[in-house]
Amino acid sequence: MRARREKHENWAAERFGRLGVADRRLAARATAVAAGIARRPRGTVTAVFETASEREGAYRLLENDALTTAHLESALGATTARACGTAEMVCIVVDGSSLNLVDAQRDKGFGVVGSYRIGARGVIVQTALAVSAEGTPIDVIGQRYWTRERGKSAVSEMSHVTGLVRDVLARMGEHATSTVPWFQFDRGYDCQVLLSLLRDEKAHFTIRSSADRRLEDSASGKRRYLGDMLRRAPALGTYGVELPGGSDKAPRTAAVTVRAAKVTLLVSRKSKSVERVGVWAIEAREPGKDGLLWRLLTSEPADTFEQAMRVIRAYESRWRIEEFHRAWKDGVCHVEETQLRSLSAVTKWATFHATVAARATRLARLARETPDVPADTEFSRPELMAMVALSKKKRLKASDRAPTLAAAVGMVAQLGGYTGKSSGGPPGATVIARGLQRVVDVASVTGLFDDRCD
Repeated sequence: MRARREKHENWAAERFGRLGVADRRLAARATAVAAGIARRPRGTVTAVFETASEREGAYRLLENDALTTAHLESALGATTARACGTAEMVCIVVDGSSLNLVDAQRDKGFGVVGSYRIGARGVIVQTALAVSAEGTPIDVIGQRYWTRERGKSAVSEMSHVTGLVRDVLARMGEHATSTVPWFQFDRGYDCQVLLSLLRDEKAHFTIRSSADRRLEDSASGKRRYLGDMLRRAPALGTYGVELPGGSDKAPRTAAVTVRAAKVTLLVSRKSKSVERVGVWAIEAREPGKDGLLWRLLTSEPADTFEQAMRVIRAYESRWRIEEFHRAWKDGVCHVEETQLRSLSAVTKWATFHATVAARATRLARLARETPDVPADTEFSRPELMAMVALSKKKRLKASDRAPTLAAAVGMVAQLGGYTGKSSGGPPGATVIARGLQRVVDVASVTGLFDDRCD
């Protein structure tokens, strides 16, 4: 089992080996905890670690005030920024979520999540996920956690978002100077505070518009609005969007027409101040009352159909963070199952799991984007030997060439319950993680991961 342990310890050390803390033992322990979670992602400490000494070490680390969530998040963000440094451009997908946690006595330091009326407890989080130009997740490059309570003054949510944006820009500026970070935001981020910051920082961004925004008045003083401007803009081209079917809808292909215009937005904050922000606005619209409609506000030029489609395709990288959230909270890590009793311990535990969830999401995507590369770029040799044996394939010898990544992921996914097309698409992070765990558990019992596999 040593080879697998070394693989995960090297992966963990790359992310958390440089924590910026005075005690080197904390960095060593953080690496060991991260490696343990990578081998066996689970929501609770007792499910991740099998021995009493490992559990005790994890608990002590999580409750140690000398190590903060900020230490972990900063180290992980710097590692991700360095990993982006070989690319010309990466998408930085930002989205918010919440962790719904058990807090029956309300003594763990959590806050309200969701509706105040329901009274659920937990932590709110904004995550920035770095995604390659091809749509493959790289890793988490930044996170911000906070809590809220009824009747108590608190820093606004958007201030956490702008702080996260500044963190990412600083990390990319330090560790990936030749790579352009292109921020991608959903319509919940269409506001003056963020638009003004992105303009002032000269950042590359795309935000889905949430309203028919007012534009700078015409030369005659007449008011103008975004929707009217885009409807009058000439069509640049049309492309097809494959829409899945539902309980009452059949699958179909929507024909979407693309228009674009360079505009100056008048953005205000509670009608107290108005600022001008110049952007390109892109509309992707399907004809009909209930047709698809996207309006994107972007820093990127969209004079041509090709330029506009580049913006649209980059915005589609937002789906990767939805996959990440599913892997983090449900499919792979089940981080909301934690029973830790302090806010600090929970956010540190969640940060460890965040990079593990990003890795699982990345693996699922790589199998689709680069199916023919050798599987040993992502799996260790003992893992490959175990998955071949469990899949009842011909025994993989030490001298044999590794299978392709697509073949390896297919074997793992089938072990996790994937049934092919009937499962509704390519294998995702959930079945891959489930299958890989079976590989680990069974191989440990049968001795496939002994020292002879090194």
